[in-house]
Amino acid sequence: MRRDDDLRGAAAVRRAVIWSAAVAWAALIFALSSVPARSLGPPPFPHADKVVHFGLYLVLAALLCAALGQVARSGRLTTVAALALVVAALYGASDELHQRHVIGRDASVGDLVADVLGAAAGVVVGCLVYRRRHGDRAGLRRQDPDPG
Repeated sequence: MRRDDDLRGAAAVRRAVIWSAAVAWAALIFALSSVPARSLGPPPFPHADKVVHFGLYLVLAALLCAALGQVARSGRLTTVAALALVVAALYGASDELHQRHVIGRDASVGDLVADVLGAAAGVVVGCLVYRRRHGDRAGLRRQDPDPG
């Protein structure tokens, strides 16, 4: 009985850590989006902001994949991936709306596209890493075609 309690406790700690990391990363994105444009200086190369958006949302979606995978132990990996992508994309859209209210910043469809593409890459990376690390022990399984 003690071993089961220890395992449950360790799993709860892992869930708390990964969810904390995802929330902290989302907070970092919000904080960066709150910086007025004049404080940023000129970009180092054309479309540098798109690269930054892509990278930020790649990490966010990978963290969301891991966090949602912890919760959806009996779900399908494709469901976890889709949910992580949707959540990251919606957060990207809300971030663009937030930037409309920051001095010198604006909402950009191009930035949102970079967010969603980064999130899609992050979902692939996050789910592959999670699948490789936990495999069928996590209860996540590939979406197999209907045998019947």
